[in-house]
Amino acid sequence: MVSQMIEKELRAHEEVLRAATPEEIQTAKRKGLTIVPVKMLFKLKRCGRCKARIVVLGFLLRPDGLSAFAPTPDLTSIKALLSLWCNTDSSYGIIIADAVSAFLQAPYPGSNMVLVKNDKRLAKFLNYPIGRVLRCINGLSLSPIGWALYRDERFKKNGWKKSKNDDCVWFKSSCVLISFIDNFLIFGPKTQIAYEYEFLKRDLKLIFEPMTESDHGDFIRRCYDFLGIE
Repeated sequence: MVSQMIEKELRAHEEVLRAATPEEIQTAKRKGLTIVPVKMLFKLKRCGRCKARIVVLGFLLRPDGLSAFAPTPDLTSIKALLSLWCNTDSSYGIIIADAVSAFLQAPYPGSNMVLVKNDKRLAKFLNYPIGRVLRCINGLSLSPIGWALYRDERFKKNGWKKSKNDDCVWFKSSCVLISFIDNFLIFGPKTQIAYEYEFLKRDLKLIFEPMTESDHGDFIRRCYDFLGIE
């Protein structure tokens, strides 16, 4: 189980890095750029599942002064969406989804070259010790905003319109979408959100688990608690 988890994380990074050329390594040394170490961390999630994650020690890099944060939705936007769902008929539904290896999908937005020193597992798997970052990766300061820019471009491509009041709220026809970094709430008529989800699933590698009747009831109760409804 652990070995499968590690191999899955290694394979996810096959196209995130490429082997650094000797010229790039020399350039980094000449400019005094840090070749940042990469580590594999293990995390026990609340559900009891263990997760492996490859992380760059990005705090060792010199700050470049660029905005590094992805926007998050206002709490009132989430409350409003849940209120809509709790007070509409059964023809309306909600899809809760998240993006698989979200950061790794997006090109790294920094203009400066970032080189990393792979740990033993990653170096053996990729067959090179020093790599150049091509895509956003956990631990680098610009990865969150890089993912957000990539994600929002996919929303626009699929015809979603951003709210003027909240950068994380999007509208399309009778549907409302809220993005929270790599997690998504999509609300609207059930047939329509199922249709829209298929396009977003393709472009952002989304996954979701349909709720059973008992899950649905429990989620409704939690929504009522969250909204303060008696």
